[in-house]
Amino acid sequence: MPSNLLDGIKKRRLLEKQRKDILDNIRVIARAIDTQKVTAEEIVKIFSQHGIKAILIGSYCIPVMKEGLGLNLPTIRTQDIDFLVTLPYKGKEVDVESILKTMGFSIGFNPDGSTCFSNGGRAESF
Repeated sequence: MPSNLLDGIKKRRLLEKQRKDILDNIRVIARAIDTQKVTAEEIVKIFSQHGIKAILIGSYCIPVMKEGLGLNLPTIRTQDIDFLVTLPYKGKEVDVESILKTMGFSIGFNPDGSTCFSNGGRAESF
């Protein structure tokens, strides 16, 4: 067999494996999105009601930008929702743990010192 044919077969096998891996990853992401119990919009709304000054950042901003600015962007999101809180925090003192507990979240702590809240399907970092 000519070497270019063998190279083509190897390349096709590699591409087929990569395609399978990508589809597997998409299935994992889709399952994670389907299991989300609380939306980013609900969290932002409850934060606003309690005067918490936090900015939604990360991949959950993309749908907001897409809709609000009319941009043509992909809308795949990660499993976690990220909020930016400037330090030192200068807003009113709020018990975030109590607020999120009422929404079904439990508290956790990351090795880097940040706090995370999880409701089963994902963790919200603070």
